[in-house]
Amino acid sequence: MNSNVKGRFFSLAAMVSVAVCPLPAFADWAPENDIEFVATSKPGGGTDRFTRAIQSAIQNNGLVDQDIRVVYQGAANGTQGLVYIDQNAGDPHKLAFATSQVWMLPLTSDLGYDRNDLTPLAAMAFDEFIIWVNADRPYDTVEGLIEAARKDPKGIKVGGGKSKDADHVFTKLIEERAGVEVTYVPYKGGAEAAVQLAGGHVDANTNNPAENLAQWQAGKVVPLCVASPTRMADTGIVAQEKSWADIPTCIESGLDIESFRFPRTVFMPGDLTEEQLAYWQGVMEKVVETEEWQTYVTNSGLTSALKVGDDFDAFIEDSEGVGQQIFENAGWLKGN
Repeated sequence: MNSNVKGRFFSLAAMVSVAVCPLPAFADWAPENDIEFVATSKPGGGTDRFTRAIQSAIQNNGLVDQDIRVVYQGAANGTQGLVYIDQNAGDPHKLAFATSQVWMLPLTSDLGYDRNDLTPLAAMAFDEFIIWVNADRPYDTVEGLIEAARKDPKGIKVGGGKSKDADHVFTKLIEERAGVEVTYVPYKGGAEAAVQLAGGHVDANTNNPAENLAQWQAGKVVPLCVASPTRMADTGIVAQEKSWADIPTCIESGLDIESFRFPRTVFMPGDLTEEQLAYWQGVMEKVVETEEWQTYVTNSGLTSALKVGDDFDAFIEDSEGVGQQIFENAGWLKGN
């Protein structure tokens, strides 16, 4: 892989807080019907929590007058929900909660939606990625895990949420940087991958902090390193008498991956008016100021970084380009 990829995929400008200009059109339109929040996942995972956190922030602070209903359309790596949004062009009462899969999955296969027909609303936060291992395995450091993989090529099983998505890409990056081969086991989402790791069905997984937290608190899994330039913020003891800040970075641990993050995003149908888009951008600006959002970000180990408008569009374009390079190296590009 080109060394320029290092530290960029799913993390470009992740630490930059975007100053969003006031939106005078915010009051020019308001929802007339109940709102649908479409979670492109199964219940219980990171996308579900993301969706619910925004629903709670909006409803508890009266940011939207209409009722908000969360629906789950997570089949086919979340494609089901994105197809549904695509089919409802012109409806400003439907929002899809997703990740980078919106623009990454179409690189690998023909899907039932065109991401250019959707309206990018916002990137709200960025997930850190952590390498976790089952607590009963005989390695409790990255070095130990890598050495085990060297001794037994493809013998180490690494679980993750979905195939050819962020978890799988991160696993491929680990293989390349460490010079090892493992067996990737895809599940329906990060929540299921966490349960399977805790049960010992795989040796390790690549997962965000929140989705493995309960298993860490139960002493079933151990975090080895976080793919971040710096350690995570110290928010106090979270599990096993440790803080998020006690997890070393992957660079500290000897694994040459400086940064790997991916965004929590919101998309809407196409054919919206400027006033409708401005309204929802204004809502998301207010969401990130709420106590509910700050609590969610802290408890989930996320980096809050709102991106809307041209800034979000530029992020997508850059991330898509880097993803295309990684997918080409892995032989995953559509048509390969």
